[in-house]
Parts: sequence; C-alpha cells; structure tokens
Amino acid sequence: MSSEVGSFLFRQPFTDSVSDSKRAEPPTASGHTFINDGKKRRNWRTFAARGALVVLLIAAGGGLWLYWKLSASLPQLDGEVAVEGLADAVQITRDANGNPAIEASSRADLAFGVGFAHAQDRLFQMDAMRRVSSGRLCELLGEAAFPADRH
Repeated sequence: MSSEVGSFLFRQPFTDSVSDSKRAEPPTASGHTFINDGKKRRNWRTFAARGALVVLLIAAGGGLWLYWKLSASLPQLDGEVAVEGLADAVQITRDANGNPAIEASSRADLAFGVGFAHAQDRLFQMDAMRRVSSGRLCELLGEAAFPADRH
C-alpha cells in the first residue's frame, strides 16, 4: 500500500498495529503519513558545508583584521608629516633595502629626522629593550618572560 515518489515515502494513516516507537511523524490533514527518508543526510551535509563556510569566513575576516592591524605599524614611506619646531624641511628617502638617507639644513633638524626614522623602523625593539632593562618584559610577553625579568 505504499508508493515511493522521489526520495519521500507516503504511507497510509497509522493503525493500531503500528507501535508508537515506529511512528516517524503524525498523519497529515489528508490522512497520509509523511516519512522523510534521505532528508537527514542532506541536512547533515548542508549543515557541515555551511559550518565550514562560516569557519572559513571567520578565518578570512580574522586574517584581514590581523593584516590591517600589523600593516598600521609599518613605517610611512610616502607623504608628508607636518611637525612644529623644525627650522626647515627635512627629507627622508629610502633606498631599495629600506635604509634611510636624511637631508636637513641644520643639525637639530637632522637629529629630529634620525630620531623619526629610527622610531619608525625600530619602535618595537626600543620598547622591548626598555622593558628588559626595567624588568617589565612580562607585561608584553606574559609569563614566559619571567626569567628575563628576574635578573
């Protein structure tokens, strides 16, 4: 009395001969019981594919955020910066290896240019060395730096 249509199986309404544990769904308004044979597998695959897509999107978003945050700490190689206290313009150019060449009209302006280029290139190193000398490296690196901070 049952006939298959696609991947679904339609059966006659439940009778008393069918135990409650074998009933998949209650009968519909038309009196037919709707049993879903292959739908669970497709739902599981769809769920896994959507979950993988969500994980992939989160990883890609995290990677873009990390790239954005890390690229913000790179030195500014092009453009102009207006700074008060300079007597004349200071020009910082870099060669193919990133080595700065600084041109200034006075020694004070040259010292400012050297400090600016040094801070751009080595700010993390200067901060780490300051923390090592004051015994505060573990603030930056966590518990792994305790042995270096004790000395």
